[in-house]
Amino acid sequence: MQKPEKTKSDAIIYYIIATIACVWIFNTCSVSDDEQKIDNKQTIEQKIERQFSAWNGYHRGLVRLTEENLRDPDSFQHIKTGYIKNSKDGVFDGTITVVMEYRAKNGFGGYAIGNIAAVYDVEGNLVKVIGTY
Repeated sequence: MQKPEKTKSDAIIYYIIATIACVWIFNTCSVSDDEQKIDNKQTIEQKIERQFSAWNGYHRGLVRLTEENLRDPDSFQHIKTGYIKNSKDGVFDGTITVVMEYRAKNGFGGYAIGNIAAVYDVEGNLVKVIGTY
């Protein structure tokens, strides 16, 4: 029994099939730039949201910083917290400004309302304290 001879047309068919398979694999495995931007944006949003308590919305790092500087850290009571994304020339610069209002005991033993603002990066690292007022 003789083996059938391979012809140039067989080689061309194999080449076409291999090329189609490679293109299909490349297209299904690669992520478009638009999809990647969306994934990065979601990742940034998720990183920012993880810095805040889901229970009452306070910024964990800012509460820790505030309590460390109070006369009576156990008297700390969170009132509200908000943040804005910082931008330069209309482009998000990777930081957020967090502003928090709280109550705590003052030097006379009574409760006073305080405010603090600080800048954090998307990873939750303190960049700078803007001030208390």
